[in-house]
Amino acid sequence: MGMPQNHLNVRAYIDEILVHRLPDPAHLSAQMFIRGTNIHIPLRFARLQPYVSPKIELSDQRLERVDLRVLPVIFSFETPRDLHLYPGQLVDVYVAEK
Repeated sequence: MGMPQNHLNVRAYIDEILVHRLPDPAHLSAQMFIRGTNIHIPLRFARLQPYVSPKIELSDQRLERVDLRVLPVIFSFETPRDLHLYPGQLVDVYVAEK
């Protein structure tokens, strides 16, 4: 943890059923919403993890499927000065085409 960083990464898991709808990375637009707030942060595409794998990160939602496979997509963002984010914090990421 130590010193605050001004750039962080977030990993979004794309459901295997939606992977075919994922736009080309050059045309990818994404925003991150901090749960429990109205704060949204624009994201920049960093990279794809190249394999669809079983979902291991669970959010304790009642209707969450555990037999799901996902494609991890890494985004980076600049941390706002007045916001404290921590590793492992659960956020919502919305991905669209520019």
